[in-house]
Amino acid sequence: LKDYSHWGYSDLDIAFGDIPRWITPDELTEFDIVTYGYGDQDRIYLRGQFTFHKNTPLATQLWRGCHYLSKIDERFSRAAAGKDKLHFESAEGCYSAVVLQQTNIKIKYATKAFTDVTTSDTAYTHGMYLGIGSRSKGWGKERTMVVYKAGKDVKHGDGTKILKLSPQWFETDDVYSDNTIPLQTEVGERTAVQLMKDRRGIDPQNIKCMYWAPKEYQKDICAYDVKSDETVFFIHGVIYKQKHETVTFPGNVISYPFFHFQEWKRYYRSAQLESLQHPTVGILGWVLGKEGAIPLLPTVPSALDRTLGTQQQISNWMEGEEMHHRDDLPLSLYCLRSSKKKFPPVPRVPNCDEIVSWQDSSTVTILLDGGSSWNNIDVNADVTLALTLQLSRNTMDYAIVQGLLDLTLQNIKAWGKQPIVLVIHVAGEMSEDVKTLIESTFFSAKEENFALFVGVIISRSELVASRKALLNMAVEAAPTRFVVSGLEIERGLIISKEASLFCKQAVLVHGDTPGQVFIVPQFATKDNTVIVDSEERKNGGFEASGILEFIQAKKNNADMYLTSHLSTVECDQHPCPNHQKNHKNIDELDILHKIDIVWWDLTIALLSVSKHNHGALQNVLEEITLSLLQLLVPKDDQRASSSSLQKFDTFPLLLVDRMGPQNGMITNDLVKEIEEFSGLRCFNALRLSQLAAFGYEIRVLPGAFALSDPNSRAAAIGSCDKQTDLYEDHADTGEIISRCDGCFMFVGEDSEILDSIAKDERERVAKAAILWHELDGVFA
Repeated sequence: LKDYSHWGYSDLDIAFGDIPRWITPDELTEFDIVTYGYGDQDRIYLRGQFTFHKNTPLATQLWRGCHYLSKIDERFSRAAAGKDKLHFESAEGCYSAVVLQQTNIKIKYATKAFTDVTTSDTAYTHGMYLGIGSRSKGWGKERTMVVYKAGKDVKHGDGTKILKLSPQWFETDDVYSDNTIPLQTEVGERTAVQLMKDRRGIDPQNIKCMYWAPKEYQKDICAYDVKSDETVFFIHGVIYKQKHETVTFPGNVISYPFFHFQEWKRYYRSAQLESLQHPTVGILGWVLGKEGAIPLLPTVPSALDRTLGTQQQISNWMEGEEMHHRDDLPLSLYCLRSSKKKFPPVPRVPNCDEIVSWQDSSTVTILLDGGSSWNNIDVNADVTLALTLQLSRNTMDYAIVQGLLDLTLQNIKAWGKQPIVLVIHVAGEMSEDVKTLIESTFFSAKEENFALFVGVIISRSELVASRKALLNMAVEAAPTRFVVSGLEIERGLIISKEASLFCKQAVLVHGDTPGQVFIVPQFATKDNTVIVDSEERKNGGFEASGILEFIQAKKNNADMYLTSHLSTVECDQHPCPNHQKNHKNIDELDILHKIDIVWWDLTIALLSVSKHNHGALQNVLEEITLSLLQLLVPKDDQRASSSSLQKFDTFPLLLVDRMGPQNGMITNDLVKEIEEFSGLRCFNALRLSQLAAFGYEIRVLPGAFALSDPNSRAAAIGSCDKQTDLYEDHADTGEIISRCDGCFMFVGEDSEILDSIAKDERERVAKAAILWHELDGVFA
């Protein structure tokens, strides 16, 4: 510390703003300690959120008087030796009481912080804003960030004034931009403060104003009659208070140097804060709420910014000569398994039990790194196929593993020379022969020069992982702007031979308009040879189908059983609750039917070079979008766990633009798969519905499709009898799941967690859409 005038401490759950603008000259020169609180001034304590000290021998040694801190080495040693349990407490009580025993120091307790403690606060009703200055050069470099919110008086529409301000208002405001003008000043005279212990009739042993600090320190900390708009001073053994005034800015805006996530952090999941971790070029800031972070996007697009944003955010690990090193892969953390957080028990929220990262070499093996083919990838024109494969107790049989790998290989071959990212999760120990089988399968693919990247996650636990976490890993590792994801290999689905060509064609036609989403239909048939009457299929094999033979088979066989409701052709692995094996989700069936209508008409018109009824099909597409939006609106008194959205069985196969429809939008930062929604039938259409709500253009991709037949499905799951036996033996262990298990990680009372997450995800998207609409045209 010898080169510094001051030192201090803070918490991790803080969003810092413009700290230098708020620290006044007297705080640096006149006081030994300065601490910033959020208005609970009747508690005379040094806040863990932000407290700084003069770097003097006196101030630097004060903490030693608190035995909880000074004896910390002894406590750890005794705990390590098994002589004592390690006891934790907030040192705010002990340390604060110790400094108040001194008579030769000066302390200032200022109200200069926001928090989310009070639900009636405008942070809840209007949001907490983080504005980034226009002189910012990028995340991690010098910039000005200001924390602000709507003022207390939000009657008569005053609260909406904040929407009319640019997030960079502080750069042009005469007061804020003038560093010689203090933003908070004390007024009037100082008066002495009475502690509760000094009041007549008060038993010091019964005083308590800080529930988180030990009782023994309360009597020295709890004060009487100190208001939130008063600054507290401790000067040479005497406590004073003095009223302060804080500047209110145009638009009824108030600002402080930081915001403390005291309550919201209990609910937050990493997906809700993604945009904070990856700010894009030109972003103006964020609005924070209980539901997460909403980026403030510039409404005037810039072609240059879009290009930079694409290269930097979407393909940031493709830069340089070596394009596939682990260190260049995404830094994000992914949650494979969740359960109810045990402490604190309230609120009931999820806790991640198993985290994985691309950077974790002990858990994630990079089997194939893409090879030389990845050096020639066109970020904007090529399309990546993101695949996942789960191997657990019910699929660890050698024959089933071989079938799943064959299915995976067929998808790789069908995709051709376009890039592929495959993430495999192995639950538990693998036999040597299974391990050898996996390695030989993909090394053979490498020899055929496929642009294939394969990551293998090996978990010690035999419990099934979240497929949505694996999907997020695969999508975020993709080296291109456009990514196809959602294909369930475990359902025996194989993508069509020309799918990658149709995807590239769609990108060529629509790539200049960011924010495109194309639905690729998925079909199932009951006949192995109805599409291609080959010897391989007759002998129990399978292969990818082409669009021409698919259309021709449909023409030749009017009675051909072909369905997009995939569960109707799958065997009953175990009885579903209430005997709802193939429970008909009317909303899902309606959406699938409309997708089918559009796809068949567009595809036939495309292949025959004929015209189609553009107006009629556009109306159906709008109906699809509306139906997806309606999934986000729960019906009257309907819990999330019983909604059409939750029970959506089909996992949409989507071609998605990783650039959003508005400048600065990065798709996966706004809409990821929710990893806590683990299960084969668990909010599968949520991401697609959210994309529609965020303003993405929802289309149907003609020509491309995925298909399963009896042979491919048998290869994926083995015999139905074997699956039934496995489920009966392991149904309660979490090692075996079926579609009937729904969101299997949260059941019974814990299903409240599903409701809470679903509510937050609905509200986050709705608030963002409304906010962006309100801000449209306000700032550039």
